[in-house]
Amino acid sequence: MVIAYLNVGTDREHLDIQRNMINEFVSKKDNLQVDKWITDVTGEKAKKMGQKLEDTLERIKEGDVLIVSDITRLSRSVFEMMEILSVCLKKKASLWCLEDRYIFDSSMDYEKMNKAFMLTVDLDHSLITMRTKDTLMELKHSGKKLGRPVGSKTKQDSLDEKKDEIINMLEQGETVAAICQYYNVSKNTFYKFKKNYGL
Repeated sequence: MVIAYLNVGTDREHLDIQRNMINEFVSKKDNLQVDKWITDVTGEKAKKMGQKLEDTLERIKEGDVLIVSDITRLSRSVFEMMEILSVCLKKKASLWCLEDRYIFDSSMDYEKMNKAFMLTVDLDHSLITMRTKDTLMELKHSGKKLGRPVGSKTKQDSLDEKKDEIINMLEQGETVAAICQYYNVSKNTFYKFKKNYGL
């Protein structure tokens, strides 16, 4: 059985993109068709796999193929993705991740498995990027304006306005931590301020 899995937050556009990618891939393969489509709407803040995917993994059998548009659709946790991969391999089912061009199946040996686990760092980066893009897209679709409002002050601007006061505090022996806490800025912002004025 070939199972296509789709996963979205709340943006239906992403759902269509995933479906189209899988359909396009299948159409180019002889004797390959999707027997079952499964969709999870997990929400943008989901930290675990969707319930329908979890149910599918319980029922998946030897020889089955699970297709996803990209590996980050399985879960937002790298370690949970490794667990999903492990379940598929133990049950001798294949996992195809189209955009990433990963094919995990029972023919994988130890060396390949090791390489798969080495991908965790790259996957973690991909997950962060995906979460950021999904969140920005959700905000944009809800009509919220992105970016700092026109005319708003940055933390750096606030420090610039208090330059003389801050220099006085430094001369009196105030610590960086105390000044940062007083002005509610990070040490990194404060050190940039000091560098700008050669302090």
